[in-house]
Amino acid sequence: EEVASALDLEIAGFVAGVLALESVLTPAEREIGTAAIDLGATHTAAAVYLRGRLRAVAVLGLGGFHVTRDLSVAFGLSRAKAEELKIAAFSSDGDWRATPAGKVAAARLGEILELIRDELALAGWIGRLPGGFVLTGGGAIPRNVLGLAGEILWTGSLRFPQLEYVGSMVAGPGFAVILGAAQAVRAYGNGGGPGVVAKGLTGGDRGAYSDYANIKVIGVGGGG
Repeated sequence: EEVASALDLEIAGFVAGVLALESVLTPAEREIGTAAIDLGATHTAAAVYLRGRLRAVAVLGLGGFHVTRDLSVAFGLSRAKAEELKIAAFSSDGDWRATPAGKVAAARLGEILELIRDELALAGWIGRLPGGFVLTGGGAIPRNVLGLAGEILWTGSLRFPQLEYVGSMVAGPGFAVILGAAQAVRAYGNGGGPGVVAKGLTGGDRGAYSDYANIKVIGVGGGG
């Protein structure tokens, strides 16, 4: 709201980020059974689709910011320097987890991914997703994250989203959710369709997915 106000823009409504993950997956992925995982700054979310419909959601109040904070505390660095160290650790060659920074970063990110995996396992989705997992969000950008996530999620089918409808400059995982939100607004308008939460909607309207989706929120923080 502060950014919109500074740019003199009027906010017509809001799109729940986790529901914007619908547009991260292709129609085929949503049909056969696929989970999209968004590694955000202050939260991590997962959305499971099967037969074209949202079936489960889990939101965890931990994200890339918490990896940065751990590095800041462990090495006595400013947040900016810790962020640089995190990106360097997740992007380095060789046995990156053997370095001091790599150990700290891998431990926290591993914990986040394990918590999301365990929630999906508890709901019975692990082993039932032929489409595997699509990893997105700014936290997914460094190259070593994909390999770590594949180990923890017990899957060989893990990839970044294929956003064919956008230019190459914004086609990476860091832009996927915001582009998905734009797609949701385009698809459903501002009338509160699935995934769109607009100002003034009633509680019933806000629960557009509640009839058939298992939605679980775990310790959501500021980004949830």
